[in-house]
Amino acid sequence: MTNFVFDIPKLSLETDLKQVSYILNKYSEFNSRQKYPKIWKITDVLTDTKSNKHRTYKSKLSSSFRSWTVGLFLIISQLIDNKFNIFFFIIGLACYILGIITLFMVNKNLLGLLSVVQVSAILIALFINVNKFKILIPLAILSFIVILWIILDKSIEKRFDKSAKILIEKLSNTPENSKIIFNDDFITLYIDDNNKTTINYNNLRYVIDSENLIGIVYDDYIIIAKKYDNFNTFNSFINRKIK
Repeated sequence: MTNFVFDIPKLSLETDLKQVSYILNKYSEFNSRQKYPKIWKITDVLTDTKSNKHRTYKSKLSSSFRSWTVGLFLIISQLIDNKFNIFFFIIGLACYILGIITLFMVNKNLLGLLSVVQVSAILIALFINVNKFKILIPLAILSFIVILWIILDKSIEKRFDKSAKILIEKLSNTPENSKIIFNDDFITLYIDDNNKTTINYNNLRYVIDSENLIGIVYDDYIIIAKKYDNFNTFNSFINRKIK
């Protein structure tokens, strides 16, 4: 019989907060994917998440920045040029939007800085010659919306950190030697010999892993357990069970 046993550790705010926050964030994303599959399908196509898994951070950042820069250059050059070319404008707009989306996922701080610089540059241009550069006002508004989007996302991240802190504090009283056990037929939440809970796979919603922890979500409950080295084998097993 297949058996996968995960220890349920006493979590620490100092070492585990960000990982638990990440698990809660992914939990929220998975729920969103179920509610709005079409929107997420478009997002995944734009960001090409499958191929991005094998790319380095530097490569992702470079291509995202390049797309943003080329797109912005094409948009501005067409808007202020008397010989407006709709083809180059559309290409530029597509590159620019793709650059915004991918930069948001790769490095929000850089996107925020670029957006602030862009808004500032357009405001300076308007001050110098409002008649010539007023056509760039929609671009400034779009950048301002991006800045607000980043600020909102940062506040959401803080909210996840706060929720993670509450969860860690709730789980701080978890008895030692607590475990969660997966076998072929069901899941067992083991606290001690007198306190065992059986969970059917039909009630299992998600298994979310971070660097050293996994979040097991069933019904309206979440258990944080310690990840071990042979996680890939378990991952293949649990994916078959969830499907």
